[in-house]
Amino acid sequence: MGFGWGRKQSLDNLPAFREYFIPDAAPYKFEIGTGIYENVSGLLAAIGYLEDVGRRCGASGDRRQAIHHAMQAIRDYEMSLSDRMLAGMENLPSVRAYGLRNPPDRTPTFCFTVDGVSPAAVCEKVGARGYAVRYGHLYCPRLFKRMGLSEDVGAVRASLVHYNTADEIDEFIETLES
Repeated sequence: MGFGWGRKQSLDNLPAFREYFIPDAAPYKFEIGTGIYENVSGLLAAIGYLEDVGRRCGASGDRRQAIHHAMQAIRDYEMSLSDRMLAGMENLPSVRAYGLRNPPDRTPTFCFTVDGVSPAAVCEKVGARGYAVRYGHLYCPRLFKRMGLSEDVGAVRASLVHYNTADEIDEFIETLES
């Protein structure tokens, strides 16, 4: 679920892109159907969660400032995890990580292959140790083709978030090594 904000005049000036029977005026021309009420409730909970993270990270001020502080703290922490994961993968000669190497330019999501082991087998083995990873063409078969990867065999994807720990990264790397 997502939401958008904009000045009404600017939104009205944008062209409609949906069916002809939808009015060509904001906000109606951007509605894609009935909202999922559970998601609306979840969005409010996510905003509250981020505000709490910001406050626990030392933010003062209004909700917006707390959320901004939370997002920056989360980004900084995830980048430290990303650095650790990338360094660990680069120390394993059989693992090839794809993507950008510069932490400010990348997200903490890793697409990788392991020489001589199918992505399905990697997922099965690390999944047995409690790690949630996925494999396949990861919804980007054209990119896989450009990278020389088989869209049928694919690659493995591991994603990190702000509640992961450095110890989990180290254990994941040890699992890959074994």
